[in-house]
Amino acid sequence: MNEVKYRIKTIPNFFFIGFCIISTIGFAFIAYLAWPSSKGVHDEDYVINQVTSGVFMFFSLMSIYYILRLEKCYLTDHELIITRPLLFIRRTILLSDIERITDKENKIDINHGHYRPNLLTVGNTSTLWLKNGKKVRISSMEVLDYDDLIKKIKSGRSL
Repeated sequence: MNEVKYRIKTIPNFFFIGFCIISTIGFAFIAYLAWPSSKGVHDEDYVINQVTSGVFMFFSLMSIYYILRLEKCYLTDHELIITRPLLFIRRTILLSDIERITDKENKIDINHGHYRPNLLTVGNTSTLWLKNGKKVRISSMEVLDYDDLIKKIKSGRSL
């Protein structure tokens, strides 16, 4: 059999998975607590409780969405394979099809009320620009060994 030799295999970030699971459970529980009882349909707080519950259910569903779209990346000498195991999606990108790679730091402002922003870096995102005009994003929040993966993609393109 012809075994594929991977230069690097990445796994999803376990901290991110744990955060999403706890967020899903917490937001769903808060939504359950905020859901109005049927005894006071004409009560003035009924609509407020429904809206509050809906907002927390939205955040719970977003956390499930982030869990479902977690990625595993496999890099060989000639291609990058990105899989989403929970959605059964597999995408193969030839390294020769990558036109350029851009890196961006993801920052948030932790001082909202001040004149000068105090930015905190929370991760990096690399965008792979393909020759057909499409782009693929890989985030350090979702993939462990992000730095090694991007370094090896850049060095693999130059081979």
